[in-house]
Amino acid sequence: MDQVIAINENVVEQLEESYRDLGFQEPQISLDDKLDEYIESLKSVEDHYRESKVEKWIKSQLDPILSEWRSKYSQNTELLKKANAETRNLENAKKMDQTKLDTLQSRINDFHEKKEIKQEEFTERKRNELNVENIDLKYEKMKATMLLVFSFVVAIGTYIYFAQAQIDIKWATMSNADKVAKVKTLITEYRAMNQYSAFSDVLVDPDTNKVKDLNELTISDLYAIDESIINKAADPTLGQFMRSDPSTITLAFSAFLLILLGKVTATVYEKLNMPNWMYYLLFLFAAIILVGAVTSTAMLGEKKIKRTTLSNKISEISFKIKELEDMEDVGFGEGYDNYGEDENKIQDPKIKELIQSLERLNQDFNNICESIGAFKFITMLLFMFAEIVVGSLAWISYSEFVAKRIKVNSGSKGILELITQEIEDISTLLSELGNKKKKLTERISLATNLENRIEALKSKLHSKDEIYHISQQYLNKEMANGEALLQIAKAKWSNSDM
Repeated sequence: MDQVIAINENVVEQLEESYRDLGFQEPQISLDDKLDEYIESLKSVEDHYRESKVEKWIKSQLDPILSEWRSKYSQNTELLKKANAETRNLENAKKMDQTKLDTLQSRINDFHEKKEIKQEEFTERKRNELNVENIDLKYEKMKATMLLVFSFVVAIGTYIYFAQAQIDIKWATMSNADKVAKVKTLITEYRAMNQYSAFSDVLVDPDTNKVKDLNELTISDLYAIDESIINKAADPTLGQFMRSDPSTITLAFSAFLLILLGKVTATVYEKLNMPNWMYYLLFLFAAIILVGAVTSTAMLGEKKIKRTTLSNKISEISFKIKELEDMEDVGFGEGYDNYGEDENKIQDPKIKELIQSLERLNQDFNNICESIGAFKFITMLLFMFAEIVVGSLAWISYSEFVAKRIKVNSGSKGILELITQEIEDISTLLSELGNKKKKLTERISLATNLENRIEALKSKLHSKDEIYHISQQYLNKEMANGEALLQIAKAKWSNSDM
């Protein structure tokens, strides 16, 4: 239980009433006539006795009067003690009440803050309640499903591209002898139409002078396909390599793992309380990356077509050079690969022109191959990022669907009623605390008022020492007056004797 110091206004009223009975009045002193008569009686007294006699006479006359006057204010000391004691009591009461008031005000501020928080929570939940009524779970589920399917489609595209990249790398690093064996296997075992078309000019049946049927070809029919013309071979397709070398395809399966990175992004999204800016930013990234990936793929396809065209031109010019060399018999029996060893011996200008064209085509072919390699790398990165971003959007949409489904299923009407009751309880408590604050403020105001009244009373009360000092002042005043009258009388006596 809080300690309370009593504030009694009656004490101050009693002090004021006591003072009214003891109001300060000056002592009633009237010695002038008697003093004149007494001084006149000293005319025959020797001069050196006159002053002491006057002082003794004044003192004998005033002492009873001043003594009686001082006794009248003898209670002032007790009144001052009571006033000082009551002042200390009021000061202590004010300090204690002020401490309580500060603590109370702090509690009031805390409860006001809690009330504001609850009101904001009520408003937010009320808004959410209205939003929940407008949630279309079927649409949200469809949106999340479509994005997940789309991310899976992108994953398939990324998977295919990774696999094709593995095939291209393996094909590019394969020796010509291995390429010959691989092409013959693709034609005879897997009936690869692209390889059959690439070498159709050397697959002619000498008896009928027609290209042999693909389904009838055997290994012995492919004797003309050797290392000298293997550059005509087409790049193996994904299906061909999947059947002939499944281990290469499994290396590209990691593309599907990129979908899991999208789940990590969605987890971060949930931790950040699902900010809209993150969703929009990912959507923008997805659009930019997908456009870049499609553009890069289109340009890559264009460069591959150009590479095929250059390869065909190189083969065509090489064949022409071979024919002209055979016709002119200039020593290039081993084919155009040796033209650079003894170029000065070539006499036919047409052969020289073809060789120069072949050199330019080979340089262009090398450049386009390097460019294709760079584009493959860029396109691979774009597909990877596209898979990550689209997967993130898909998992984010699914997270939003789950959160909205929970909102719809849980409802918040009961929570709203609970919050409303909490706000009412806080308001009731604030009202009670407000009443306590009002009472404490009134007590402090009353104590301050009583202090001021006591201070005003104390300024009018005189202590015993002060009363005595005042009485001495009156005595000294009369002594000085007697001395002055004696001097006047002595002067008058002297004049009368002359």
